[in-house]
Amino acid sequence: MNGPLSPSRLLLLILVLFVAAAAIGFADCLDPSPTITAGRDPYAAIVPRDLSPAEHATLKALLLQLDGEWQGTATSRDCRSFKDPEAYRQYAYNAQAEAETDRYGNFYLRKTLYSPERRTTHQENLRLYLTDQRLRINSSSSAGDIEWIELGQSRIAFLYRLLLQSKTGRGSTRKEVFITLEAGELAFTLEQRIYSQGRLSTRSMQRFTRR
Repeated sequence: MNGPLSPSRLLLLILVLFVAAAAIGFADCLDPSPTITAGRDPYAAIVPRDLSPAEHATLKALLLQLDGEWQGTATSRDCRSFKDPEAYRQYAYNAQAEAETDRYGNFYLRKTLYSPERRTTHQENLRLYLTDQRLRINSSSSAGDIEWIELGQSRIAFLYRLLLQSKTGRGSTRKEVFITLEAGELAFTLEQRIYSQGRLSTRSMQRFTRR
């Protein structure tokens, strides 16, 4: 995973990351949240809803087809300023992932990302729960409720909100997290955009193919 890449794999990684970086470029640092653009309150409570039986079956089938081992690439852009949209750091990774869905439809994605530039490895996890006829993230309780944007046979998109207290206990930061998952039997993409205080602060794009 974290050894040197062969010249052919390195060239492939560079080409894929170039395309991914171009896609990330469509969302600039400090862009307003889609909620604000739509004229809504980005600090309002999430509006969850129950899934219909057909939607529940569609979502469970989408997640089930992701079971197994994957490999791919990822890029992320971390914004470094609340004033300057050009102040950011962009990172590139090659990645491996393993997905598992239990008999209830609960989904667990474990990802390992390696940066050839920095020669560092870190892990990211995604947990989705199908409970009480709802999709939830990171928690099976109502604390994990999400708000739907799109639910289809091969693509889902949703958002959730966080209120994070500062380490000093003085003040807090409100975040909106937008996730889009587009899936097939042989490949899937996962995009995440995080808006802090209504402005884009982080965007990542991950692309995987089945191993």
